[in-house]
Amino acid sequence: MKRKMRILVDIVMYFIFIYLMSYRAGRGLFLHGVLGCMLFGLFLLHHILNLAWYRRILKGGYSFQRAALVFTDFLLLADMAAMMISSVQMSGDVFAVSPFVATQSARNLHSCGTAWGFVWMALHLGFHTHGLFHRMYRKTKDTFFGYTYVLLFLLVWAAGIRCFIASGIWKDMILLHSGSMAFEESLFYLQYGMITLAACQTVHLLLAAAACLKKRKKTLSR
Repeated sequence: MKRKMRILVDIVMYFIFIYLMSYRAGRGLFLHGVLGCMLFGLFLLHHILNLAWYRRILKGGYSFQRAALVFTDFLLLADMAAMMISSVQMSGDVFAVSPFVATQSARNLHSCGTAWGFVWMALHLGFHTHGLFHRMYRKTKDTFFGYTYVLLFLLVWAAGIRCFIASGIWKDMILLHSGSMAFEESLFYLQYGMITLAACQTVHLLLAAAACLKKRKKTLSR
């Protein structure tokens, strides 16, 4: 039951995050603010549901995969904290009761933090989909479908990288805010869905390469 709750929370968080990133001037900031508060609430719930992970963090050895996951998760946590701070600084533009007046620096921090937050979130998801990619490859390996799978995998990965460039999110990541390049709502969601998939594939490739290197070192040391 707890596992299902974690999955549900993560799915809702992802779609709220994507929707908030698709914000356009004129849509209205109040809903944006309400959903933003909901997102941070779900983020806190996510960590409450995963307290056991924190209790085990100093126990046991660290493989490349575990170290990379912990590194990514703490960067995501720090980024969400930065997003929360910038959101509070900008809250005067959203809620009348807020005593804060939004500044350009807060807006820049929020845009940059959002872009990085999305990337870290997509990479985090990659650690949880690595096993799925591995199983798919193992089942189709050395078959006609195996070559088809590899070709499709590479085409989707290349398309995701292309979407990453076209979306302009990389500009927000280095404080060159330009807004989304995708003016069509459907195109926006397609782009960011492909970017998410490409990030998951990238993590899978890195973890697979690390496993191959480890296996090779063991072979050579015999």
